Amino acid sequence: MNKRKNYIYKNILQSNKGFAISSIMYLILVLAVVLMTISLAVLSNRHLLIVKQKDKALEDIYGKQGDFVYIDPILNGSDPILGDLTPVVYKGNKWIIADNSTTWYDYEHQEWANAVILNNTAKNKVVGQSLNLENDVIAMFVWIPRYSYTINDTIGSDPNLPRAIDIKFIGTDTVDDGAATYSGNKPSEWHTHPAFTFDNQELSGIWVGKFETTGTEVDPTILPNLQSLTNQNINTQFETSKLFKTKYEISFDSHMAKNSEWGAVAYLSQSAYGKYGNSNYKEANKEVYINNSSDMYTGRSGGSPSANENSDGTCKYDDIEESGLGKGQCGGGASTTGNITGVYDMSGGAFEHVMGNLNNTTSETYDGFSSMPESKYFDEYKTEDSSTACNGICYGHALSETSGWYGGYENFVSSSNPWLGRGGYFGSSDATSIFASYYYNGSSNSNGSFRVVLVDA
Repeated sequence: MNKRKNYIYKNILQSNKGFAISSIMYLILVLAVVLMTISLAVLSNRHLLIVKQKDKALEDIYGKQGDFVYIDPILNGSDPILGDLTPVVYKGNKWIIADNSTTWYDYEHQEWANAVILNNTAKNKVVGQSLNLENDVIAMFVWIPRYSYTINDTIGSDPNLPRAIDIKFIGTDTVDDGAATYSGNKPSEWHTHPAFTFDNQELSGIWVGKFETTGTEVDPTILPNLQSLTNQNINTQFETSKLFKTKYEISFDSHMAKNSEWGAVAYLSQSAYGKYGNSNYKEANKEVYINNSSDMYTGRSGGSPSANENSDGTCKYDDIEESGLGKGQCGGGASTTGNITGVYDMSGGAFEHVMGNLNNTTSETYDGFSSMPESKYFDEYKTEDSSTACNGICYGHALSETSGWYGGYENFVSSSNPWLGRGGYFGSSDATSIFASYYYNGSSNSNGSFRVVLVDA
Protein backbone atom coordinates (compact mmCIF):
# COMPACT_ATOMS: atom_id res chain seq x y z
CA MET A 1 0.00 0.00 0.00
CA ASN A 2 2.75 2.46 0.93
CA LYS A 3 4.63 1.54 -2.23
CA ARG A 4 1.51 2.36 -4.27
CA LYS A 5 1.10 5.74 -2.49
CA ASN A 6 4.72 6.57 -3.14
CA TYR A 7 4.31 5.64 -6.80
CA ILE A 8 1.22 7.86 -7.15
CA TYR A 9 2.93 10.73 -5.33
CA LYS A 10 5.98 10.44 -7.56
CA ASN A 11 3.77 10.52 -10.66
CA ILE A 12 1.99 13.60 -9.37
CA LEU A 13 5.31 15.34 -8.77
CA GLN A 14 6.52 14.42 -12.21
CA SER A 15 3.24 15.59 -13.72
CA ASN A 16 3.46 18.93 -11.88
CA LYS A 17 7.07 19.28 -12.92
CA GLY A 18 6.11 18.58 -16.51
CA PHE A 19 3.32 21.15 -16.26
CA ALA A 20 5.72 23.75 -14.85
CA ILE A 21 8.21 23.08 -17.62
CA SER A 22 5.45 23.30 -20.21
CA SER A 23 4.29 26.60 -18.75
CA ILE A 24 7.80 28.02 -18.88
CA MET A 25 8.24 26.85 -22.45
CA TYR A 26 4.91 28.42 -23.37
CA LEU A 27 5.95 31.76 -21.86
CA ILE A 28 9.27 31.60 -23.70
CA LEU A 29 7.41 30.90 -26.93
CA VAL A 30 5.04 33.83 -26.38
CA LEU A 31 7.99 36.11 -25.61
CA ALA A 32 9.79 34.94 -28.74
CA VAL A 33 6.72 35.69 -30.87
CA VAL A 34 6.45 39.18 -29.36
CA LEU A 35 10.14 39.89 -29.99
CA MET A 36 9.87 38.54 -33.52
CA THR A 37 6.87 40.78 -34.19
CA ILE A 38 8.77 43.82 -32.97
CA SER A 39 11.80 42.86 -35.04
CA LEU A 40 9.70 42.43 -38.17
CA ALA A 41 8.08 45.82 -37.58
CA VAL A 42 11.51 47.43 -37.41
CA LEU A 43 12.84 45.49 -40.38
CA SER A 44 9.82 46.40 -42.47
CA ASN A 45 11.02 49.99 -42.24
CA ARG A 46 14.69 49.69 -41.48
CA HIS A 47 15.24 53.41 -41.89
CA LEU A 48 13.00 54.26 -38.97
CA LEU A 49 14.63 54.89 -35.64
CA ILE A 50 12.74 56.84 -33.03
CA VAL A 51 14.46 59.09 -30.54
CA LYS A 52 12.63 60.28 -27.47
CA GLN A 53 12.81 64.03 -26.96
CA LYS A 54 13.75 64.54 -23.33
CA ASP A 55 14.55 68.23 -23.18
CA LYS A 56 14.01 71.57 -24.88
CA ALA A 57 17.39 71.40 -26.60
CA LEU A 58 16.26 68.43 -28.66
CA GLU A 59 12.96 70.16 -29.43
CA ASP A 60 14.85 73.17 -30.73
CA ILE A 61 16.91 70.94 -33.01
CA TYR A 62 14.38 68.47 -34.32
CA GLY A 63 11.04 70.27 -34.02
CA LYS A 64 8.17 70.40 -31.58
CA GLN A 65 5.39 68.27 -33.02
CA GLY A 66 5.50 65.38 -30.61
CA ASP A 67 7.52 63.23 -28.28
CA PHE A 68 9.44 61.42 -31.01
CA VAL A 69 11.40 62.35 -34.11
CA TYR A 70 12.39 60.36 -37.17
CA ILE A 71 16.10 59.66 -37.57
CA ASP A 72 17.56 58.13 -40.73
CA PRO A 73 20.45 55.86 -39.64
CA ILE A 74 22.18 56.13 -43.02
CA LEU A 75 22.87 59.81 -42.28
CA ASN A 76 24.98 59.00 -39.20
CA GLY A 77 23.76 61.99 -37.23
CA SER A 78 23.44 64.51 -40.07
CA ASP A 79 19.64 64.58 -39.98
CA PRO A 80 17.74 67.83 -40.68
CA ILE A 81 17.76 70.57 -38.07
CA LEU A 82 14.30 72.11 -38.29
CA GLY A 83 14.44 74.91 -35.75
CA ASP A 84 11.49 77.10 -36.72
CA LEU A 85 11.08 75.62 -40.21
CA THR A 86 8.09 73.37 -40.94
CA PRO A 87 8.71 69.94 -42.49
CA VAL A 88 6.67 69.08 -45.57
CA VAL A 89 6.09 66.09 -47.84
CA TYR A 90 4.41 65.79 -51.23
CA LYS A 91 1.37 63.49 -51.19
CA GLY A 92 -1.67 63.24 -53.40
CA ASN A 93 -0.45 66.02 -55.70
CA LYS A 94 -0.09 68.52 -52.88
CA TRP A 95 2.35 69.60 -50.20
CA ILE A 96 1.27 68.76 -46.66
CA ILE A 97 2.78 69.39 -43.25
CA ALA A 98 4.82 66.33 -42.37
CA ASP A 99 4.71 64.34 -39.15
CA ASN A 100 8.37 64.40 -38.13
CA SER A 101 7.91 61.25 -36.05
CA THR A 102 7.38 59.23 -39.25
CA THR A 103 9.48 58.66 -42.36
CA TRP A 104 9.40 62.04 -44.11
CA TYR A 105 12.75 61.63 -45.93
CA ASP A 106 14.81 58.69 -47.13
CA TYR A 107 18.15 59.57 -48.72
CA GLU A 108 18.97 55.99 -49.68
CA HIS A 109 16.03 56.18 -52.07
CA GLN A 110 16.75 59.74 -53.28
CA GLU A 111 14.00 61.31 -51.15
CA TRP A 112 15.49 64.46 -49.64
CA ALA A 113 14.03 66.38 -46.70
CA ASN A 114 12.01 69.50 -47.52
CA ALA A 115 10.93 72.29 -45.16
CA VAL A 116 9.29 75.69 -45.51
CA ILE A 117 8.98 79.11 -43.94
CA LEU A 118 5.26 79.64 -43.38
CA ASN A 119 3.36 82.88 -43.67
CA ASN A 120 2.01 84.08 -40.32
CA THR A 121 -1.53 83.29 -41.47
CA ALA A 122 -0.60 79.61 -41.97
CA LYS A 123 1.29 79.00 -38.73
CA ASN A 124 -1.77 77.55 -37.06
CA LYS A 125 -1.89 74.66 -39.55
CA VAL A 126 -1.14 71.23 -38.16
CA VAL A 127 0.30 67.90 -39.29
CA GLY A 128 -1.50 66.46 -42.31
CA GLN A 129 -3.01 69.72 -43.51
CA SER A 130 -2.27 70.76 -47.07
CA LEU A 131 -0.51 73.99 -48.02
CA ASN A 132 -1.35 76.45 -50.74
CA LEU A 133 2.14 77.51 -51.77
CA GLU A 134 1.03 80.89 -53.07
CA ASN A 135 -0.82 81.88 -49.89
CA ASP A 136 0.76 79.82 -47.10
CA VAL A 137 4.46 79.58 -47.91
CA ILE A 138 7.24 82.16 -48.13
CA ALA A 139 10.14 79.90 -49.04
CA MET A 140 11.00 76.24 -49.64
CA PHE A 141 14.31 74.60 -48.68
CA VAL A 142 15.99 71.22 -49.13
CA TRP A 143 18.38 69.63 -46.60
CA ILE A 144 21.88 68.71 -47.75
CA PRO A 145 23.33 66.42 -45.04
CA ARG A 146 26.99 66.58 -44.02
CA TYR A 147 29.17 64.16 -45.97
CA SER A 148 32.66 63.21 -47.08
CA TYR A 149 33.32 62.29 -50.69
CA THR A 150 35.86 60.75 -53.04
CA ILE A 151 35.97 60.65 -56.84
CA ASN A 152 37.09 58.00 -59.29
CA ASP A 153 38.94 60.32 -61.65
CA THR A 154 38.73 57.80 -64.50
CA ILE A 155 35.43 59.01 -65.89
CA GLY A 156 35.72 57.08 -69.12
CA SER A 157 36.04 58.17 -72.73
CA ASP A 158 32.80 60.17 -72.69
CA PRO A 159 32.76 63.10 -70.20
CA ASN A 160 29.03 63.42 -70.82
CA LEU A 161 28.59 60.15 -68.93
CA PRO A 162 30.68 60.67 -65.77
CA ARG A 163 30.65 58.15 -62.94
CA ALA A 164 29.06 58.47 -59.54
CA ILE A 165 30.75 60.49 -56.82
CA ASP A 166 31.17 58.27 -53.76
CA ILE A 167 29.64 59.77 -50.64
CA LYS A 168 29.41 58.74 -46.99
CA PHE A 169 27.32 60.72 -44.54
CA ILE A 170 29.06 61.74 -41.33
CA GLY A 171 28.46 63.52 -38.04
CA THR A 172 30.05 66.77 -36.92
CA ASP A 173 32.69 64.84 -34.96
CA THR A 174 34.23 63.57 -38.21
CA VAL A 175 36.47 65.65 -40.48
CA ASP A 176 38.26 63.79 -43.29
CA ASP A 177 41.14 65.50 -45.07
CA GLY A 178 42.15 62.97 -47.72
CA ALA A 179 42.82 63.75 -51.37
CA ALA A 180 39.33 62.66 -52.51
CA THR A 181 40.71 60.04 -54.88
CA TYR A 182 40.54 56.29 -55.36
CA SER A 183 43.20 53.80 -54.32
CA GLY A 184 43.14 51.30 -57.15
CA ASN A 185 39.52 50.31 -57.68
CA LYS A 186 38.35 51.23 -54.19
CA PRO A 187 37.10 54.56 -52.83
CA SER A 188 39.55 56.01 -50.35
CA GLU A 189 41.14 59.30 -49.33
CA TRP A 190 37.79 60.66 -48.15
CA HIS A 191 37.46 64.44 -47.92
CA THR A 192 34.77 66.23 -45.89
CA HIS A 193 32.98 68.71 -48.10
CA PRO A 194 33.95 72.30 -47.20
CA ALA A 195 30.35 73.55 -47.38
CA PHE A 196 29.83 71.97 -43.95
CA THR A 197 32.33 74.25 -42.23
CA PHE A 198 30.99 77.73 -41.58
CA ASP A 199 33.14 80.28 -39.75
CA ASN A 200 35.14 77.42 -38.17
CA GLN A 201 31.92 75.71 -37.01
CA GLU A 202 31.27 72.16 -38.20
CA LEU A 203 27.71 71.83 -39.52
CA SER A 204 25.51 68.74 -39.70
CA GLY A 205 24.10 70.06 -42.97
CA ILE A 206 22.74 73.09 -44.80
CA TRP A 207 19.30 74.12 -46.03
CA VAL A 208 19.44 75.14 -49.70
CA GLY A 209 16.78 77.10 -51.55
CA LYS A 210 14.67 74.62 -53.50
CA PHE A 211 14.39 77.08 -56.38
CA GLU A 212 16.13 80.22 -57.55
CA THR A 213 15.05 83.21 -55.51
CA THR A 214 11.72 84.78 -56.48
CA GLY A 215 9.65 87.72 -55.26
CA THR A 216 11.11 91.20 -54.93
CA GLU A 217 14.14 92.90 -53.42
CA VAL A 218 12.17 93.79 -50.27
CA ASP A 219 9.87 90.76 -50.16
CA PRO A 220 11.91 87.83 -51.47
CA THR A 221 10.44 84.35 -51.74
CA ILE A 222 11.58 80.91 -52.92
CA LEU A 223 8.66 79.34 -54.76
CA PRO A 224 7.93 77.40 -57.97
CA ASN A 225 6.24 78.75 -61.10
CA LEU A 226 7.34 82.34 -60.48
CA GLN A 227 9.91 84.34 -62.39
CA SER A 228 13.38 84.35 -60.89
CA LEU A 229 14.45 87.56 -59.18
CA THR A 230 16.97 89.16 -61.55
CA ASN A 231 18.46 92.57 -62.42
CA GLN A 232 20.38 92.95 -59.15
CA ASN A 233 24.10 93.40 -58.71
CA ILE A 234 25.75 90.89 -56.43
CA ASN A 235 25.78 93.20 -53.39
CA THR A 236 22.00 93.65 -53.66
CA GLN A 237 21.56 89.89 -54.06
CA PHE A 238 23.71 89.36 -50.97
CA GLU A 239 21.63 91.83 -48.93
CA THR A 240 18.34 90.40 -50.21
CA SER A 241 19.40 86.93 -49.07
CA LYS A 242 19.84 88.18 -45.51
CA LEU A 243 16.17 89.20 -45.37
CA PHE A 244 15.08 85.61 -44.95
CA LYS A 245 16.46 85.81 -41.42
CA THR A 246 15.79 89.45 -40.52
CA LYS A 247 12.43 90.02 -42.21
CA TYR A 248 10.92 86.59 -41.63
CA GLU A 249 12.48 86.21 -38.17
CA ILE A 250 13.89 82.70 -38.40
CA SER A 251 16.64 81.36 -36.16
CA PHE A 252 19.03 80.38 -38.98
CA ASP A 253 21.70 82.49 -40.62
CA SER A 254 20.56 83.24 -44.18
CA HIS A 255 23.00 84.17 -46.91
CA MET A 256 23.61 84.07 -50.64
CA ALA A 257 24.96 80.70 -51.73
CA LYS A 258 28.73 80.34 -51.91
CA ASN A 259 30.27 78.38 -54.76
CA SER A 260 31.27 75.60 -52.36
CA GLU A 261 27.63 75.30 -51.27
CA TRP A 262 26.60 74.98 -54.91
CA GLY A 263 29.20 72.23 -55.18
CA ALA A 264 27.76 70.38 -52.18
CA VAL A 265 24.38 70.09 -53.92
CA ALA A 266 25.94 69.13 -57.27
CA TYR A 267 28.12 66.37 -55.75
CA LEU A 268 25.22 64.86 -53.81
CA SER A 269 23.14 64.84 -57.00
CA GLN A 270 25.94 62.97 -58.79
CA SER A 271 25.94 60.22 -56.16
CA ALA A 272 23.93 57.12 -55.34
CA TYR A 273 21.74 59.37 -53.15
CA GLY A 274 20.88 61.82 -55.95
CA LYS A 275 19.56 61.73 -59.50
CA TYR A 276 22.56 59.70 -60.62
CA GLY A 277 21.41 56.89 -58.32
CA ASN A 278 17.76 57.09 -59.39
CA SER A 279 17.08 53.92 -61.39
CA ASN A 280 14.29 55.59 -63.37
CA TYR A 281 16.94 57.44 -65.40
CA LYS A 282 19.39 55.79 -67.77
CA GLU A 283 22.60 56.89 -69.46
CA ALA A 284 22.56 60.57 -70.52
CA ASN A 285 19.25 61.16 -68.72
CA LYS A 286 21.03 60.91 -65.37
CA GLU A 287 22.15 64.48 -65.96
CA VAL A 288 19.88 67.08 -64.35
CA TYR A 289 17.42 68.31 -67.00
CA ILE A 290 17.66 71.90 -68.19
CA ASN A 291 15.14 74.54 -67.15
CA ASN A 292 14.40 75.86 -70.64
CA SER A 293 11.95 78.60 -69.66
CA SER A 294 13.04 81.80 -71.43
CA ASP A 295 10.81 83.78 -69.06
CA MET A 296 12.85 82.15 -66.28
CA TYR A 297 9.96 80.57 -64.39
CA THR A 298 11.31 78.54 -61.50
CA GLY A 299 11.09 74.77 -61.42
CA ARG A 300 10.49 74.35 -65.12
CA SER A 301 12.01 71.55 -67.17
CA GLY A 302 12.85 70.84 -70.79
CA GLY A 303 12.29 67.12 -70.22
CA SER A 304 15.90 66.34 -71.18
CA PRO A 305 19.41 67.60 -70.40
CA SER A 306 19.31 69.74 -73.56
CA ALA A 307 16.11 71.26 -74.89
CA ASN A 308 15.26 74.27 -76.98
CA GLU A 309 14.01 77.26 -75.05
CA ASN A 310 10.41 78.38 -74.85
CA SER A 311 8.74 80.96 -72.65
CA ASP A 312 7.07 78.60 -70.17
CA GLY A 313 9.45 75.65 -70.36
CA THR A 314 8.33 72.22 -71.47
CA CYS A 315 6.76 71.17 -68.15
CA LYS A 316 6.38 72.25 -64.53
CA TYR A 317 8.28 70.96 -61.50
CA ASP A 318 5.33 68.85 -60.31
CA ASP A 319 4.89 66.99 -63.60
CA ILE A 320 6.04 63.74 -62.01
CA GLU A 321 4.38 61.03 -64.05
CA GLU A 322 6.93 58.39 -65.03
CA SER A 323 7.49 58.42 -68.78
CA GLY A 324 9.53 55.20 -68.94
CA LEU A 325 12.34 54.37 -71.40
CA GLY A 326 14.91 55.60 -68.89
CA LYS A 327 13.65 59.18 -69.11
CA GLY A 328 11.99 59.27 -65.70
CA GLN A 329 9.80 62.30 -65.00
CA CYS A 330 9.58 65.42 -67.15
CA GLY A 331 9.34 67.79 -64.18
CA GLY A 332 11.18 65.72 -61.58
CA GLY A 333 14.04 65.16 -64.02
CA ALA A 334 15.05 68.79 -63.58
CA SER A 335 15.72 68.26 -59.88
CA THR A 336 18.82 66.92 -58.19
CA THR A 337 17.02 63.72 -57.18
CA GLY A 338 15.01 63.01 -60.32
CA ASN A 339 11.85 63.47 -58.26
CA ILE A 340 9.97 66.30 -56.61
CA THR A 341 12.03 66.24 -53.37
CA GLY A 342 15.20 67.62 -54.93
CA VAL A 343 16.65 71.05 -55.71
CA TYR A 344 15.56 72.69 -58.98
CA ASP A 345 17.01 75.26 -61.42
CA MET A 346 20.55 73.91 -61.07
CA SER A 347 20.84 73.70 -64.86
CA GLY A 348 19.39 76.48 -67.00
CA GLY A 349 16.73 78.93 -65.92
CA ALA A 350 18.66 82.04 -64.99
CA PHE A 351 22.42 82.27 -64.59
CA GLU A 352 23.13 81.84 -60.89
CA HIS A 353 25.55 84.22 -59.27
CA VAL A 354 27.43 82.70 -56.32
CA MET A 355 29.70 84.12 -53.66
CA GLY A 356 33.04 83.11 -55.15
CA ASN A 357 35.61 85.85 -55.74
CA LEU A 358 39.19 86.36 -56.90
CA ASN A 359 41.46 87.83 -54.20
CA ASN A 360 38.84 90.00 -52.50
CA THR A 361 38.43 92.02 -55.69
CA THR A 362 35.53 94.48 -55.65
CA SER A 363 34.37 97.29 -57.87
CA GLU A 364 31.53 99.31 -56.41
CA THR A 365 30.69 100.51 -59.91
CA TYR A 366 29.84 96.96 -60.97
CA ASP A 367 29.22 94.69 -57.99
CA GLY A 368 28.02 97.34 -55.51
CA PHE A 369 30.42 96.33 -52.72
CA SER A 370 32.41 99.14 -51.12
CA SER A 371 34.27 96.40 -49.25
CA MET A 372 34.03 92.64 -49.09
CA PRO A 373 31.66 91.02 -46.59
CA GLU A 374 32.87 88.77 -43.78
CA SER A 375 35.05 85.94 -45.05
CA LYS A 376 32.55 83.29 -43.93
CA TYR A 377 30.16 84.51 -46.62
CA PHE A 378 32.31 83.95 -49.70
CA ASP A 379 34.90 81.63 -51.19
CA GLU A 380 38.16 83.40 -51.95
CA TYR A 381 40.19 82.19 -54.94
CA LYS A 382 43.91 82.96 -54.95
CA THR A 383 44.68 82.42 -58.64
CA GLU A 384 42.93 82.45 -61.99
CA ASP A 385 43.57 78.72 -62.39
CA SER A 386 40.80 76.61 -60.84
CA SER A 387 43.22 73.74 -60.17
CA THR A 388 45.40 75.91 -57.89
CA ALA A 389 42.98 78.63 -56.75
CA CYS A 390 42.56 77.30 -53.19
CA ASN A 391 46.27 76.98 -52.51
CA GLY A 392 45.87 73.81 -54.53
CA ILE A 393 42.72 71.97 -55.55
CA CYS A 394 39.44 73.59 -54.55
CA TYR A 395 37.96 70.49 -52.95
CA GLY A 396 34.21 70.19 -53.41
CA HIS A 397 33.79 73.36 -55.47
CA ALA A 398 32.80 71.52 -58.67
CA LEU A 399 35.70 73.03 -60.61
CA SER A 400 38.84 71.09 -61.59
CA GLU A 401 37.56 67.89 -59.91
CA THR A 402 34.59 67.76 -62.29
CA SER A 403 36.15 69.44 -65.32
CA GLY A 404 34.39 68.44 -68.53
CA TRP A 405 31.50 66.67 -66.85
CA TYR A 406 28.35 66.93 -68.97
CA GLY A 407 29.98 69.60 -71.13
CA GLY A 408 29.01 73.22 -70.62
CA TYR A 409 30.81 76.39 -69.69
CA GLU A 410 34.19 76.09 -67.99
CA ASN A 411 35.12 79.68 -67.30
CA PHE A 412 36.80 80.82 -64.10
CA VAL A 413 37.35 84.13 -62.30
CA SER A 414 39.77 86.72 -63.68
CA SER A 415 40.97 90.19 -62.73
CA SER A 416 38.36 91.82 -64.97
CA ASN A 417 35.60 89.36 -64.05
CA PRO A 418 36.33 88.44 -60.41
CA TRP A 419 32.98 86.81 -59.57
CA LEU A 420 31.78 83.29 -60.30
CA GLY A 421 28.47 82.05 -61.69
CA ARG A 422 27.01 78.55 -62.09
CA GLY A 423 24.56 76.42 -64.03
CA GLY A 424 24.24 78.28 -67.32
CA TYR A 425 20.92 79.65 -68.54
CA PHE A 426 17.85 78.68 -70.53
CA GLY A 427 19.22 79.69 -73.94
CA SER A 428 22.46 77.72 -74.02
CA SER A 429 21.40 74.09 -73.86
CA ASP A 430 24.71 72.72 -75.14
CA ALA A 431 26.71 74.81 -72.66
CA THR A 432 24.46 74.37 -69.63
CA SER A 433 24.79 71.80 -66.84
CA ILE A 434 24.88 71.49 -63.08
CA PHE A 435 28.71 71.59 -63.34
CA ALA A 436 28.92 74.57 -65.73
CA SER A 437 30.81 77.63 -64.47
CA TYR A 438 31.41 81.12 -65.82
CA TYR A 439 32.82 84.47 -64.73
CA TYR A 440 31.33 87.96 -64.58
CA ASN A 441 31.99 91.37 -63.05
CA GLY A 442 29.21 91.33 -60.45
CA SER A 443 26.90 93.79 -62.18
CA SER A 444 23.15 93.41 -62.55
CA ASN A 445 21.98 91.18 -65.34
CA SER A 446 18.53 90.51 -66.74
CA ASN A 447 19.39 86.79 -66.88
CA GLY A 448 21.20 86.59 -63.52
CA SER A 449 19.61 85.30 -60.31
CA PHE A 450 20.87 83.70 -57.07
CA ARG A 451 20.09 81.09 -54.43
CA VAL A 452 19.70 81.30 -50.64
CA VAL A 453 21.28 79.01 -48.02
CA LEU A 454 20.36 78.65 -44.33
CA VAL A 455 22.81 77.42 -41.70
CA ASP A 456 22.36 76.73 -38.01
CA ALA A 457 25.07 79.10 -36.82
